[in-house]
Amino acid sequence: MRHDELKVLSDSGAVYINRIRSVLVLLYVLAIIASFNRNSTLQNVLYFIATGGMALYSIGFYFWHARSPIPRKIAKVLVVLDLLLVIMTMIGGSLTVDAAQGTLRSPLLYLIIVMIIVYSAYLLDPAFTASITILGALGSVGLTAAAHFAGIQFTWDAEQALERGYSPCSTEISRFLFLLASGMVTRVILRLAQRALGVAHALNDGLESQVLERTSQLSESLESLKALKHQQDADYFLTSLLLNPLGGIFAKTNAAELDAWLKQKKSFHYRQWEASLGGDLVAAYNIRLRGQPYVAFISGDCMGKSLQGAGGALVLGTVFKSIVSRTALAVSQQQRYPEQWLKSCFLDLQTVFETFDGSMVTSATIGLLDEQRAVLYYTNAEHPWTVLYRDGQARFLEQETRLRRIGFPWIEDLFYLHVTRLESGDTVIFGSDGRDDLILGKDKNNDYIINTDENLFLQSVEQAHGKLEPLSNVLSGIGDFVDDVSLLRIAIPDGHGPETFQKTRNPDVRFIPPDQLSVEAKRLEDAGGIQSGDPAHVRSLFTIYQRMGDPRAADAILRYSDLRPESNSVLLGAVRILKNHGRFAEAVDASERLRLRDRKLVRNLEILARLHRTLGNTDRERTILLEVDGLRRSLRGQT
Repeated sequence: MRHDELKVLSDSGAVYINRIRSVLVLLYVLAIIASFNRNSTLQNVLYFIATGGMALYSIGFYFWHARSPIPRKIAKVLVVLDLLLVIMTMIGGSLTVDAAQGTLRSPLLYLIIVMIIVYSAYLLDPAFTASITILGALGSVGLTAAAHFAGIQFTWDAEQALERGYSPCSTEISRFLFLLASGMVTRVILRLAQRALGVAHALNDGLESQVLERTSQLSESLESLKALKHQQDADYFLTSLLLNPLGGIFAKTNAAELDAWLKQKKSFHYRQWEASLGGDLVAAYNIRLRGQPYVAFISGDCMGKSLQGAGGALVLGTVFKSIVSRTALAVSQQQRYPEQWLKSCFLDLQTVFETFDGSMVTSATIGLLDEQRAVLYYTNAEHPWTVLYRDGQARFLEQETRLRRIGFPWIEDLFYLHVTRLESGDTVIFGSDGRDDLILGKDKNNDYIINTDENLFLQSVEQAHGKLEPLSNVLSGIGDFVDDVSLLRIAIPDGHGPETFQKTRNPDVRFIPPDQLSVEAKRLEDAGGIQSGDPAHVRSLFTIYQRMGDPRAADAILRYSDLRPESNSVLLGAVRILKNHGRFAEAVDASERLRLRDRKLVRNLEILARLHRTLGNTDRERTILLEVDGLRRSLRGQT
């Protein structure tokens, strides 16, 4: 133990000893009073001297200790005085035979010596305790000698020892050995206690050092965590800065209202900025295809939380923006039909995401909006179904999803898309699956109840009247979002639907006499020809050309298909006319576009196979024929 701790314990021991001393004084006084008449005058005087002296320095101890701690040396001197006074009393009271015999037969004084030996250990000095033991033993020897000089005879005969003037030798030897044994045992116990205290102190020191070391380690770990979190937040912030220019409504159009709502699950604070990060992405751009304005858009949900999802969104947004930029710069890209552009866009994204070997995939809806005709082209890769809000009612445009997420291995021939014409006042909403993943509450097991009813979103759209801000409030009121959620809205304003054509009053050209066909054709050509924006006008001109066997019928049907792009039957008619007029490459082009829209249209697939055989594309012909065969077997199985 350290010196200061030893001193504190020793000071406390001296106080305890003095308390015991005070009790002994009281007992001495009571014993003197009780035996006053039996004792000799000398014994009473010695008892009073010893008791009075002990009482005086016991009281003096209290006054001294009240002002300052008692030095250890003084405490030891007082213990020695205690023992000497007891020994003096014992020896002084043994000057006559009767007095000596009474003293020898009284165990009280010996017990007091033992008590002094024991409480000397309170000073925490084994050597001092041993000294007190030896002094006590010598006192016992002195008492025996004094008794002998007073006339006491010591004998081994037990019966004789009971007679006056005799004392048993065995008793004196036992008392002497008992005093030594008591002192040695007390000393051993004291040393064991000191060792135990030393071990405890060492353990405490070790524990304290371990606590300090552990606290230091925890502090270092906390600082490391703070540094890592700061670095992580910096990474989050930089990633969010990279994502910002990739997501948003960048398209400008009067033909539709475009707006987006995005809520990423991961929010963070970096320096003075508050930001969020996630795997959802919404973007819309202007492009031109075949001279017509379109809005190219994407609604994506990349796999993973926070940084992983953001990494996917970064790739998705970058590739999609590069495709849009390439379309703006490359004339060859601008000559593509919407179906071809969407397939090419999907393939580019698929090629990039496939390089990650499945560790980065994304669901997405990619589409085009024909601004002039309000025709919507889109493909859905395992994204939540598209919602059409019309006349106060919401419904899903899709009934099934066949495409897997972008990034999974796939078969190119599985690609397909949807084409639909929007009406004035229509609203279309695309969104990630976070729109459905709402916490509705907790069950009896205190587990979260997650919404599984996809129709809940339809009800919410109707309640919000197809507006995104009210829709987000409705969803938030239903439950808490558990994932990133993004919404993209395309609305056709009232009065801005498909172009309203001023139809020319044309007779039913199917019943015009053959000799009048050229006259009617001339009249229609003078009224705008196939460049007219009136579908009925162009259709009439096509019918006349067809009846006349004029090869310009192929151009007319292509123009009519451009004016009615949502009609698969018109496109199929164009395929047949182009084939009949020997324009096989254009026929293949139109047939492949129709195949992307409807893969179960067997008539188109049969024509497409024959066209590829005519052009010498035998591998492609074989692929189409296998597809036709599979459809026929499927139809036979259903019947």
